[in-house]
Amino acid sequence: MLVLGPGYPVRALDGAHFTEAIRTEVTTRVATSESHRQISRDARFAVTLQGDTLTVSADSLILTELSDGRSRTLDTDGFVGGRYLFQLDSLGRAALLERPFVPDDLIEVSDVGRAMDDFFPSLPPAMIVGAEATDASARHWRRLTDSSGVQRFRWTVEQEHNGTEAVADSVTAAVSGSSHEVSALAWSPTRGPLHWSRRIESDITTRLRGQTIRATVIQRIAVKREWMREER
Repeated sequence: MLVLGPGYPVRALDGAHFTEAIRTEVTTRVATSESHRQISRDARFAVTLQGDTLTVSADSLILTELSDGRSRTLDTDGFVGGRYLFQLDSLGRAALLERPFVPDDLIEVSDVGRAMDDFFPSLPPAMIVGAEATDASARHWRRLTDSSGVQRFRWTVEQEHNGTEAVADSVTAAVSGSSHEVSALAWSPTRGPLHWSRRIESDITTRLRGQTIRATVIQRIAVKREWMREER
């Protein structure tokens, strides 16, 4: 679910283009064995708004994987050109109507069909420079010094994960763990998010078929709004 709501300048996103770069490192341990995997995802998304329908189009995608010393670049033609469609209510909140089709081989590496679930950063709390605040989602915010009229923020959040998840077809497993996120955001009150970066480190333990699987995932995300001539 794309999280937008009251106060978010949704209509200022019309015509915007965003580039996204994600680098993910996964270390998995089972008994005495350890494996390493690296995933790189570079994408470009275009946003348009017609009436109350928000459309995000996947203009390009480069997806590569390095696993067990072997590198491969995946064929993303089946995804590029796909669209995410959202319906806006009277308060500007967005409800997902449609996801783009994602080939199975891409999902196994990176589920880009869910890319918009938490793509746009949350609306920063109203605060003066130097102030700190915690929002309803337990994000701890700090407002930094403005730069060239752009507001700058940093946020951190700690999360615990416990429950059961589907990990292979219809197989479910007990999953527990925690994650720590440190992020930075440049925000325009009239245009919304301009660029942001996130670093999320997660430690996950899964118990499946009598085995304990431990994984450490470090993900670095950088998104930037392109300066289009018509927006200046």
